[in-house]
Amino acid sequence: MSVATNRQNRFDRRLWRKFWAIAKPYWFSERKWKARGLLLLLLLLSFAVNAINVSISFIFRNIDTSLARFPQTKDASTFWQFIFIYIGLLAIGTPIVVMFAYLRDKLGLAWREWLTNRFLNKYMQNRAYYQLNFNGNIDNPDQRIAEDVRAFTRTSLTFLLLILTSVITLISFTAVLLSISVSLSISLLIYAILGTIITAWIGQRLISINFDQLKKEADFRYGLIHVRDNAESIAFYQGEAEESIGLRQRFLEAIRNFDLLISWQRNLGFFTIAILDSLWE
Repeated sequence: MSVATNRQNRFDRRLWRKFWAIAKPYWFSERKWKARGLLLLLLLLSFAVNAINVSISFIFRNIDTSLARFPQTKDASTFWQFIFIYIGLLAIGTPIVVMFAYLRDKLGLAWREWLTNRFLNKYMQNRAYYQLNFNGNIDNPDQRIAEDVRAFTRTSLTFLLLILTSVITLISFTAVLLSISVSLSISLLIYAILGTIITAWIGQRLISINFDQLKKEADFRYGLIHVRDNAESIAFYQGEAEESIGLRQRFLEAIRNFDLLISWQRNLGFFTIAILDSLWE
């Protein structure tokens, strides 16, 4: 058990170092101020959305209270007052949410553009594109540049914003929970932390499976490109059967790995939907 744990820890540290080596340069490049400015603006928009959500939670509580007291007070003005406030908050919050999604995608696009150009420069320098053909540790460099950079920037930015906005949401709604019950707030906080830890533990396996899926999809795509680029030779030597077997084998490996991927996503879904979502019901 200790050996497996040590290997996992080494893997996590190595994975983090690789991630940081790829992610860090953009945020310290010549475009750093624009990138940091957009990130700061996204955090401000997230804070505004959470402030509106907190306000709406209090408004709903006041609406419920006014409805409960209506048979005795016959006062409908208070109810409609909070309804109009709610509509106003929705009118303010909708463009903020839309702009948040827009600026998030713009930042992801700018990051992808910069990182792709960085890899292209390195790929074309010192005949690296040629030397990579003899490096068995690096497969499908074209796939890595075209697809993996896009997936890396999109996933990394989404994950970063998810963490930051979750912290903001936790801080924002702590006031709401504390106004209801201190003990309930502490219990829900512990529940959420434990649920997050278990979810991260279950989701660890998905990292390697997703990586394998990208590799197998790239291998299958490379096989198809190989047939297209060597169509004349394959036709001349009547190698259709052999090429077909190779393509089907690569495709089968991609299908099997994807089946494993959705199975692990199912396992994670059982926990997150059945356990964590009950926190908000």
